[in-house]
Amino acid sequence: MGGGIVGRGDDESSSSSDDDGEFMDENEQDKKKRKLENRHKIQQILHARRIAHVKARDALQEFLRQKETKLVDILGNGEENPVYLMMRLVQQRQAQYETGNKYEQAKQCAAVAQSLEQLVMQAKPLSYFLLEILEALQSRKDHANSLSLSFRHSDRLQVEFQNYEAWLLKKFKAYSHCIDLIRYGSKETQNRQLVMPFAKRKGVSLTRSDLVRSIHEKTSSICTTFNKYGQVHGKHYVYKFSYLKELGVIRELRLITNNDNAMDDTSVLSIEKLTATEVKHVKANLDYKFNSRDGIFEVACVYKQLYVIDMVRFQVMELQKTMKMGDAAFEPKGSHTSYGTADLLKLVESMTMKSLLL
Repeated sequence: MGGGIVGRGDDESSSSSDDDGEFMDENEQDKKKRKLENRHKIQQILHARRIAHVKARDALQEFLRQKETKLVDILGNGEENPVYLMMRLVQQRQAQYETGNKYEQAKQCAAVAQSLEQLVMQAKPLSYFLLEILEALQSRKDHANSLSLSFRHSDRLQVEFQNYEAWLLKKFKAYSHCIDLIRYGSKETQNRQLVMPFAKRKGVSLTRSDLVRSIHEKTSSICTTFNKYGQVHGKHYVYKFSYLKELGVIRELRLITNNDNAMDDTSVLSIEKLTATEVKHVKANLDYKFNSRDGIFEVACVYKQLYVIDMVRFQVMELQKTMKMGDAAFEPKGSHTSYGTADLLKLVESMTMKSLLL
């Protein structure tokens, strides 16, 4: 029985301790809730004060901007607070506006007076607001100067764009005229028409008007008809490896041979490499196929008309840039073929000329 009595006492003590713990938790929650409410109220008060401060500053600034407001009248002799002087002046001006039925201006004066009352309630010196006004004016001035500088730069940039556009248009017209002369000759040009009578009188023989077309291979009338109706979407050329090698267009073709040291002899994986006889056989059955359109060339190295062992794509501008840099070899990224820059450019020019003469 004694043990049972002790057990009931323990239960009562434990239940009372649990009640105390719950009471403490409720008190902590109430304290946190009151703290949050007080913090929220303080923030609201500070926000309201900040709004009142900004309104008072803006009202003072608007009042000082008016032409009727003279700084001498506000400062006075220094004996009276300038804020009270301004309040009196605002009241006088409000009365004048109401007498003259200028209710909009009178309403503004009432707002200025109310803001000045807020200024008096905050008990801040006038110099504090004047300093804020000057800082805001300086900030706006700096921002205006920055905008003005940005506008000047944008105007200058626009002028440069317009000049560049005019230069490109002039260049395009010159190139178009040059292409027309290559395609159709100079027979119908104004210079040709003026020179021909004088040449006949002097007995001077002029060069052919279609000189460029006369020294190049003639294109078939069928291809010309296709091109006339926009059915030519590029050109396709096929050259043997030996022919390009003889011209100097191809400097080197890198194949896997026994002379290469791509992998160590002790490697677990063994690679079968080409012998000299096999390399000679491969090169004898290689064709380089050029496809051109809009200044872009695609070159495929095909073995026995079936297997593509090399593929490259480049623009004519890249080749010209390599030529200007003075590089003897032109090696596009990912290609196994090393091309001679000058000879490849000549080949590209001949293929481009065939396209122009369609």
